[in-house]
Amino acid sequence: DTILIEFEDMQREIMRQRENAREAKQEASEAKQEASEAKQETNEAKQRIAVVEQEAKDSKWKVVLNMKRKGIPTEDISEITGFSKEEVETL
Repeated sequence: DTILIEFEDMQREIMRQRENAREAKQEASEAKQEASEAKQETNEAKQRIAVVEQEAKDSKWKVVLNMKRKGIPTEDISEITGFSKEEVETL
């Protein structure tokens, strides 16, 4: 009888371990999916940032053009906008 009880205990323990392994595998799969989604969101955010930065730069160039049209000296435009004198002159 004791051998049978020990055998049944071992079987139950094996089944518990298998269930734990299944749960761990499921959790790992879910974590991998979450990481993938987070990576996608990060890439999308980086793309939005790049667009905003480009729009800001384009807007700044428009300001530079307007300043040049109004006769503001290149050195002043450079100081105000942060563009180099060379960048302002080539515009």
